[in-house]
Amino acid sequence: MRVFLTGGTGYIGGHLLKQLLESGHQVAVLARSEVALPPGAELVQGDLESPETYRTALEGQDALVHNAVVWPEEPGEWGAPDVCAGAALFHAAAEAGVRRMVFTSSTAVHRPFQERMSEADVLRPQDAYGATKAAGEAFLWAVAATYGVSATVVRPGPTVGPPATPGARFHCDRRLVAIAQGARQGDEIVVEPGARQFTCVQQLASVYGKLLEGEPRPGTFLAVDPEPATWEEVAQEAAFLAGTRPTVRVDGAPEPEHRFDVSRLATKLGVEIDSRPALRAHLAYLLKEACA
Repeated sequence: MRVFLTGGTGYIGGHLLKQLLESGHQVAVLARSEVALPPGAELVQGDLESPETYRTALEGQDALVHNAVVWPEEPGEWGAPDVCAGAALFHAAAEAGVRRMVFTSSTAVHRPFQERMSEADVLRPQDAYGATKAAGEAFLWAVAATYGVSATVVRPGPTVGPPATPGARFHCDRRLVAIAQGARQGDEIVVEPGARQFTCVQQLASVYGKLLEGEPRPGTFLAVDPEPATWEEVAQEAAFLAGTRPTVRVDGAPEPEHRFDVSRLATKLGVEIDSRPALRAHLAYLLKEACA
C-alpha cells in the first residue's frame, strides 16, 4: 500500500514510519526541509499549511496518516492553524482519490475527564489542545461523509517509550521530565494526585499497522493502557532507576478516579496496550540522555 504520512519525522511519527516500512508499505513523508529517511520512504518536501506544496504527491496514494500538529507560536491563535491545515489536507487527499484516512487525535478531547469514558462520549473539551483535536476529528468525519472515504481516529494518551532509532526525535510530557530530574538529583519529587493511562509508543504504531491491513476499520479507537499508573508510582519507579532515595510527595486534593474503556481496541484490532515496560524505558532514557 502507498501511504502518505505527516509528522513522520517526529517522535510518534518516527515509530509510525518504522512500523509502516516493516509492514511492507511504500511511505511518502511530508517534511518542510530535507531530512534523511530510511530505505523505502520517499521525501515530499512541503508545508502542511500550503496545500499546493503537497497536493500532487497525494495522487496515487492509497492511504493518508495525518499525525502532524501545527501549533501556533502566538497564544491568541489557539489551534486555528492546525485545524485549518488538517481540514485542507483531508479535502486535498479526498480530491486526489485517497480512500483511507487515519488521524492521530488525543484523549485530551475527553477533558474534563469523567469516571468512565469511551469512544461514544459526547465531546466538550475544556482546553485549546483538546478543542483543536476534536475539531480535527469533526473535519475528518465531514470529508468522509462528503467523499465516501474510510476515516479512522486514534486517541492515544500520554505516550511513552524510547525514540524510534538512536538519535531520532524524542518528546516527553513535562511532568515526566520534572520527575526524572528530581530522581536524578535525589531531591524531593512533588507530583500531582491522580493517575493516567499511558500509551506505549511501539504498540501505538502497531495499531496503525493493523488499521492498514485488510478491510478498512472506520471509527474511533482509544489507544491507552487499560490500567492507569499514578504519578506517585511513576516517581517511585524513576527513583528506583536512578538509584536515589528522594522523598515523593503528592501535592493537591485527591483526584476522582477516571478510566477509559479500551475494549473496542481489543475487540476490533486485537490490541491491548501494556505501557509499563515502555514507561520504564522512557524514564531510563530521560535519566541517561535528557537529565545528564
